[in-house]
Amino acid sequence: MKHTKAIQNKLTGAFIITTFVISSLYGLLVFNAMKYTEDDILNRRLLAEAEYYFDQVKSQPLQALLPASKGLVSYLSSSADLPDWLKAEPLGTRELHDKELHVGVFTVPGTNERLYLSLNELELSSLEGDLSTLFLVLLSVGAMITVVGLMIGLFFSRAISQPIIKLTEDVENKQRSGNTPFYGADRNDEVGALSRAFSGLIGRLQGFLEREKEFTRYASHELRTPISLIKNAIAVLRLPQQDPQRYERNIGRIESATLELQSLVDTFLTLGRETSTESQKNVALVDVIQHNLERNQQVNVGKKFDIELSIQSVPEVIKGDKKLIDILIDNIIRNIYTHADSTATIVINKHSILFENNFVENPRDSLDRKTYGLEIIYKLVDKCGFKMTRKVTDKSYFIELILEANE
Repeated sequence: MKHTKAIQNKLTGAFIITTFVISSLYGLLVFNAMKYTEDDILNRRLLAEAEYYFDQVKSQPLQALLPASKGLVSYLSSSADLPDWLKAEPLGTRELHDKELHVGVFTVPGTNERLYLSLNELELSSLEGDLSTLFLVLLSVGAMITVVGLMIGLFFSRAISQPIIKLTEDVENKQRSGNTPFYGADRNDEVGALSRAFSGLIGRLQGFLEREKEFTRYASHELRTPISLIKNAIAVLRLPQQDPQRYERNIGRIESATLELQSLVDTFLTLGRETSTESQKNVALVDVIQHNLERNQQVNVGKKFDIELSIQSVPEVIKGDKKLIDILIDNIIRNIYTHADSTATIVINKHSILFENNFVENPRDSLDRKTYGLEIIYKLVDKCGFKMTRKVTDKSYFIELILEANE
């Protein structure tokens, strides 16, 4: 898959746009601040000139001179040369943008006269004349800020997007095995959470595939025997001149094989699903064992022995998946009926269950965990949260389930 830099480009673009907007707003703020500062200074100049004239009028009325300086023109309301446009202005200070003037109209204390001041800002300030230079300076500063924002955007967008790109490459290219985590699993940010989620998802998918393979392998091996029994029994039933005893015997074989098929299918379906804590309930092990003994005795009517149950002490009620535990006990008891010769015993203790049977020859799976019979039992033991030990002597085979792991 071809990797793109869409996230990195979007982040860089966002930084550039944001920086440009900020620099533009900053330039506008600076320009307006300068403009308003200039207007405030000129208005204060008008107020100061008026106050100075009023002080002169108060102390030396006859010798008081109208304010006059560079760019400043003064009139009284009685002056003959007072312009009509200025005479129409109300009291106070203001800027006349169309004339580029700041004017002030004041009442002279103790008289009916009004003082009119006109201040030409073009003669006092070079701001209006240097607007092009000011705009150029602000534009240069904005461009520099934008370039810096671009560099910062490139740095941070790469820092943010690079872990995602590496994680993507790791997910696509890594030959993952076991619980090997993906890139970034140890990070404490969103990338780490995404990596751990990918690892968990891939682990679950691998579990599904492994259970599917096991289901196929187990089914092709374990279902062969009961299916063969059913086929053979049906073939015998089709023979002519059936006596009642042979008929009943083959019907019994078909029923036994059918029950065994049902048990095997339950086992495979249980091994094929994920373990869930929702199915955890209190389980009475003695009842489960007695139920499985009765069921297997009915299936193995033709066997020369029965399994003896010895309860040394009743184990405490444990919390677990009753279906799983039931299938585990059923598999162990079916193995006993398959391999035992003449005696078999189940001894129940408070913290363990001991299964013992004798045999004429060593069972093929007595010590090999990889054979299907024991491999299924071990997987069931792990799912139930138990522990299991095995021992083989000259004539006896022992399996012990240790229940403490689930307490």
